[in-house]
Amino acid sequence: MNKKILQSSRRRPGQNFLFIGSFTVPLCIYIILSLYLKTWIVDDAGISFVYSRSLAEGFGLVAQPGAERVEGYSNFLWVLIYTPFFIINFFDPVITPKIISGIFVALLFYFITKIFIQLKRSSISGFIVNTLVAFNAPFIIWTCSGLENALYVLLIIVIIYIALKYSFEMKKKLVITGAIITFLICITRPDGILFTLIFPIAILSTREKLK
Repeated sequence: MNKKILQSSRRRPGQNFLFIGSFTVPLCIYIILSLYLKTWIVDDAGISFVYSRSLAEGFGLVAQPGAERVEGYSNFLWVLIYTPFFIINFFDPVITPKIISGIFVALLFYFITKIFIQLKRSSISGFIVNTLVAFNAPFIIWTCSGLENALYVLLIIVIIYIALKYSFEMKKKLVITGAIITFLICITRPDGILFTLIFPIAILSTREKLK
């Protein structure tokens, strides 16, 4: 056991460098390519903006102050995420969405690498997949659009990561975490209900008792 610990500690600096590079390098590629879109924001993002602004100003979830409470959006969690920025008067219709999405993309690349480490015990596979994603034009366009795409993809990858982790560890806290993430997916987009099956499948596929 001690020999294994010593061997893993000797490999750790290189492994850590590879791990960090597996998501930071693709993130840099993504950021550079996304700069070509400059100030572009899709028109539909304005719907989320106005609902968040109304909520922040105390008018509730309405398109305009005094308007009827009609759900004109399908990305409730995304609307909630924007709301604090309106409360502190720190919202810019271009900069704020792009920074928030950029953070979610960074987390997405991180969890993709974590998934491959669990499966392959290597960061190289994560680096390859992250790089391919970073070069993907539709991914760049829609995660820079001002809509919830970056958040949506991140949550899906996170629930896959948790389900995979559960299949190895089977801890109760992972069940709770999985339930929370599944709920967040559902309130991000309606079609997120399809992904509610991921974690139950992970639970049913294991027969051992929870720890």
